[in-house]
Amino acid sequence: MAKFSILLPLDGSVYSRNAASFTWDLARRVGASVVAQHIVDTSGVHALIGHDEPGFLPSNPYSVTYDHICSGLRVMARILEDNYKEAAGKFGVASKFHIDEGDPVSKICQRAEVSDLVVIGHRKQEQAEQMKRCQIRRLSIAESLAHECSRPLLIVQEKVGALKTMTIMLSMDHVNEYYIDTCITLASFLGLTPEILCLAIGQHQESPAEFTKDLRKAHASIKDIPLSVATLREICEPGANGRVKPARLSQSFRDWSNCLPVMPTRKLAQERLTVLDDSPALFVRGLAVPALLLVPEEYVSARPASSKRKAATTR
Repeated sequence: MAKFSILLPLDGSVYSRNAASFTWDLARRVGASVVAQHIVDTSGVHALIGHDEPGFLPSNPYSVTYDHICSGLRVMARILEDNYKEAAGKFGVASKFHIDEGDPVSKICQRAEVSDLVVIGHRKQEQAEQMKRCQIRRLSIAESLAHECSRPLLIVQEKVGALKTMTIMLSMDHVNEYYIDTCITLASFLGLTPEILCLAIGQHQESPAEFTKDLRKAHASIKDIPLSVATLREICEPGANGRVKPARLSQSFRDWSNCLPVMPTRKLAQERLTVLDDSPALFVRGLAVPALLLVPEEYVSARPASSKRKAATTR
């Protein structure tokens, strides 16, 4: 049986180091394989200085500058590889390292296809910075992967302590049993105690007591798992105008420091939404917890055609 495989995209930041430390600890505890990846962003360099046709300057200065910058990035990539391998070795983790070139998000998604989990660091944005720059700042790689990655994506933005529980969030209006099963399996693999948090978004007519009773009856695997129901206003911080801010989990609802929250995401046309019906990129940008696991429904719904179990949607 193949080992559980973790893809670890890296840059040289402390946020990548936090993600790496989490991944190494996990790999050593459960015997997972780790594949580290760094991307030389040649597409970003071309977007910065590239021009299709000469204007005030001929093409040659742009070409020379492009080659010079990419050459420097390749040198940095090799230094990063050496430092990573040394640190991983001291931690007692054998890890492969790949240097790819091109668009970072596309290259990560390609390697993610043969991985069971993607772990990536993310720089936490201060609230004042979000307010000033939210409309103009380009998406970070972690934010973009929240839309594009087809595998479970674990985003680490702080040094993660000893996690104890996994809070599996789901909507009362859309219950996918594959998602529940996948999360329970991941909780067992990560050594976390699972709990299920059902969110009353407002459309489901069944009472919380009836819903939880029916859910347990329909899914034998969760009969012994703690299960609770909360409203959107209970788990999300209120904004200045009294409206909820789905992009930030409320610290008053519970202490998230030793808990890994898990959210399903689903693709609708060209858009992707979280269980809170907001953009996963905006949720990641305003992330108020040390770590978050996003699980895309197209991943958990991929089952052999012979399977008779289907995702259940209730309205």
